[in-house]
Amino acid sequence: MNAPRSTTALLTFAVIAAVAVALVAPSGICQPPAEPAEPAEPAAPAAPVAPPAEPAEPVAPPAEPAAPAAPQSGLAVAEIIFASGIDRANRAVIDPASEFDADVQQVVCYTRITGAQESTVVTHAWYFEGKTKAKVELAVGSASWRTYSTKQIQPTWTGQWEVKVLDESGAVLASASFTVQ
Repeated sequence: MNAPRSTTALLTFAVIAAVAVALVAPSGICQPPAEPAEPAEPAAPAAPVAPPAEPAEPVAPPAEPAAPAAPQSGLAVAEIIFASGIDRANRAVIDPASEFDADVQQVVCYTRITGAQESTVVTHAWYFEGKTKAKVELAVGSASWRTYSTKQIQPTWTGQWEVKVLDESGAVLASASFTVQ
């Protein structure tokens, strides 16, 4: 059977835990406590820490992922959805998908654009197998704006499709793809 812990040891543990919690801010950055903690019993001196060993070869810093160039417009695409139709009354897509049968007849590209400070336009650029099939200019009238374009699909146009959303300067805000099979 273990001997019961002393009241002093429990008090010391509680004070150390309280100080540790007080040092870590919600941001994860250590900050001094707002008020000094109650003095605890003096701790034993810490053992000296050896300096870290030097690596044999220089270590390259981790590679940073390439960030896309931020468009000058401040616009962003918050949502991009492909569908076989659109319910205009409810402003909703019908049958969203990323694959469509060859008899689909048309595909809708629905986007929600954010960040507009004033009225502007975006373009839905439709590509089939890497070749431009259509460019549709769409008005953006507020900081959160839903819009869409449609593309008639010929039954022989099976394969990979892509829509790029462009700002007024032609910078790509987003792109997404779908397949017609």
